[in-house]
Amino acid sequence: MPLRKSAGHKEFSDGLGYRNVFWDPSTTIDPCADDILKTQNSFPETDEVKESYGQLWTMDRAKCEKGPTNEALFQRTMMMSLIARHRWIYNGIATKPSVLDFSVEELWSCPPMPTRAYRMGETFLTQPKPDLAVSFHRRDLIPERLWWNLPRATRRLACFENQRVTGRTRVFHFFTIEAKKGMCSADDTDAKGQSLNNASQALHNMFEFFRDAGSNHENIFFAKVRFFSVVASNEGITIRIHRAIRECAEELDPGLIMMDRPDYPLRFEHRVFCKIEKASFDRGTVLEKLEKILIGYGVDQLFSLLQNAAEAMVEKFRNDPEGVIARANEDFYRYGQTELNPRTRKSTPVWSRASSVQNRMLDRLQIRGAMDPPTRAASETNESANMLRSGTVTPTQAMQVTHGQPQTAPQPPNGQREKRRKRSNDTASARTTRQRTEY
Repeated sequence: MPLRKSAGHKEFSDGLGYRNVFWDPSTTIDPCADDILKTQNSFPETDEVKESYGQLWTMDRAKCEKGPTNEALFQRTMMMSLIARHRWIYNGIATKPSVLDFSVEELWSCPPMPTRAYRMGETFLTQPKPDLAVSFHRRDLIPERLWWNLPRATRRLACFENQRVTGRTRVFHFFTIEAKKGMCSADDTDAKGQSLNNASQALHNMFEFFRDAGSNHENIFFAKVRFFSVVASNEGITIRIHRAIRECAEELDPGLIMMDRPDYPLRFEHRVFCKIEKASFDRGTVLEKLEKILIGYGVDQLFSLLQNAAEAMVEKFRNDPEGVIARANEDFYRYGQTELNPRTRKSTPVWSRASSVQNRMLDRLQIRGAMDPPTRAASETNESANMLRSGTVTPTQAMQVTHGQPQTAPQPPNGQREKRRKRSNDTASARTTRQRTEY
């Protein structure tokens, strides 16, 4: 059985349901959507720039429509044009530098959100890896004086991607694109599933962040924080607006994800924000809508909401040293879904380690336990192996479990070492005899 279920898996939608993610669009009007659509775009292009990029758009689209459909070609041409990097990311907005950044096919390595799959003994969904994602520059959103006063687990909420890799400066992704083969519908089922996966994980992270900042910020989260997803192909684009809610209509309410945790009440719903069909799939129409999302909402609204929450959180933690210490554990926000499931004895999937690497490390721990003199209680050795299985420690950390005792490669028992020495000596003697005979 695979460690994770990907978007093409027949049970992927069930995995979303285990996380209270509704597949069908909500019938409840989201007031934020209308407000965002009414925002005035304020970043016009010169006629020369508009003509140049307009010609490139037309030629790229024509190429994508010729011959067999090619997803990679669409992703490297049309998809990249959707976010108008020259306007909204590289050149900045008016007189100030842009606070936006983007990434392409980067795995979100943050701890996975809670799911009923853990209690059911079923496989988790894959962590998001959107074709394209837009986020904020970390130093612009959370300056150093705040960032290094946030606990480790809280920083992992903000940094969806691999924080340990040098140069990762992106936080709080709020917009993703899933691009499909040229002739696929913009309502493609797999792409929609990937978008719902992206949105629910991002909203979960932001919920925990706002809640840690205080009750006022938690209320702001439900009222104003939104995530946007795009499914794009040559047939057009579908833009969805996603939000987390505390409760829904009684006949649709799936209940709590974790029955013993009423403090985690999230349900995730979406509506179609905008749909642009093939006949209207021109550059001006598309960028007009996306500017309202990336600039009108992301830069002008969400940025300040997140920044205010970070300020409030640091101030709150000044008077809560125990809370800071508790969040030193990167799995703090996983609600215990990191250990062996008592129902199935299966470990929770870990994002960053191939199973072969984990198995080798487990074998090494077991060999040491069998062949080396014990350096600590057996219960500690078992605990270390369990921590590795559950993802509580990495393979590198697992090499440090002897608390300063040097780790050496496991040695065979004395009897085996003696046989190897004798075999080596016999080989050397035979080689010497052969050399003398030849001489």
